[in-house]
Amino acid sequence: MAGPIDRLILLSALTGLLACAPLGGPSSALAQTPPLAAGDRTAALERIKAEIGTTYVFPERRGPAIDRLAAAAAQGRYDTADPVVFAERVTEDLTAATRDTHLYLQYDPAWFASARLPAEPGEDARQIAIEAEIARHTNHGLAEMRILPGNIRYLRIEGFPWVEDETGPAYDGAMRFLKGGRAIIIDLRGNGGGWIQASKYLISHFVDADALIATFHRPNGETTQYRAADYLPSGRIQGPPIYILIDGRSRSAAEMVAYTFQQYRLGELIGARTEGAANISDDFAVAPGFRLSVSTGRTVQPISGTDWEGAGVAPTVEADPAQALEIAQLRAIDRLLPTTPDGVPRYQLLWSRPALEAALNPVTLDDRALRAFAGTYGEASIRFRDHALWLHRPDRPPNRLSAMNRDGLFQAIDNDTLRVRITPDVLEVLRLDPAWSTQYRR
Repeated sequence: MAGPIDRLILLSALTGLLACAPLGGPSSALAQTPPLAAGDRTAALERIKAEIGTTYVFPERRGPAIDRLAAAAAQGRYDTADPVVFAERVTEDLTAATRDTHLYLQYDPAWFASARLPAEPGEDARQIAIEAEIARHTNHGLAEMRILPGNIRYLRIEGFPWVEDETGPAYDGAMRFLKGGRAIIIDLRGNGGGWIQASKYLISHFVDADALIATFHRPNGETTQYRAADYLPSGRIQGPPIYILIDGRSRSAAEMVAYTFQQYRLGELIGARTEGAANISDDFAVAPGFRLSVSTGRTVQPISGTDWEGAGVAPTVEADPAQALEIAQLRAIDRLLPTTPDGVPRYQLLWSRPALEAALNPVTLDDRALRAFAGTYGEASIRFRDHALWLHRPDRPPNRLSAMNRDGLFQAIDNDTLRVRITPDVLEVLRLDPAWSTQYRR
């Protein structure tokens, strides 16, 4: 969660300038690479085993990983002059031995060369300035806020950057926005993670003050606890139903949010299982041009006593991530309707439900099926032309209709507040406020 790889993925997600290669995969093969000598292979393997033996956060997995590398080397599996292939095979064996996506080897001579150079004066300050500028241009990852029908509040978070004295106030505004909703949807689909300070600050708004969010363990026995903030300018959010949207590209700090909501039973998770990246990783230079990623910290959630590393966070409601928002809205509507009195919010909930169902289950009617709905109803009529149905009423322009289901419910294409329900004897012209709906009879 604030490791170097997470920072790289965060910058890539927010700027679109860097390529997000899957963790564990090798760097793109260069057109020409110098051959890897047998002595270099042996030295690289010894360096890799030494780093795993001293810095890998899971002591019980160190032995199996090292033994797997030694056995593969003895069998000649790594006898290749291609450094890219060498890195691929080492990564495959490390993954097979540990199931840890943060433990891998890449052939990356450019990174290796820069890692071996002394740090330039002000290098850290320049990097922080770059990250801060990106955070400002992306509203600190808070990419979209919307009020959905029935006062369901939606927030999409693309990443978790953190800039001292700036990101917190941005979240304060977003939390005030969410606090005004009758239900809340937080969209973490495609969120590649970032800084734990940001995810912790978000979580703080939904749990009690000083609640333990997670404990981070280091190989040397050091632990760091992350607890909910005591004071929040926008206050805590308690009461409204909450839905978190996730997918296979939700990782790291985004997974921490989803996992905490799951364990504390703060809301429902809608979508697909997340990637499964819970550990903190560091990178080590391995001659003659490799980059070794090793998990050097692990997360322990206080309720489960474990984390989501390798397994991901399972959704409460499994769904196609592309449809997760519509499904979350439907579930929110069904929660809200029983306690919503007559008035605009209720009308909006009732009106949006068929539209969401139509979006999830689109229908296409052929010309024969459409013609069956044509007819005259007093002053109004439904006419078929140009492979579509049209609503005609006196002194009004005709409205082209789109089928919402197979049972006679249609939406006006040019007016999202106008629908018709067609039955053999009655044509209902439906409006958002039912008081303005009209019936026409044959």
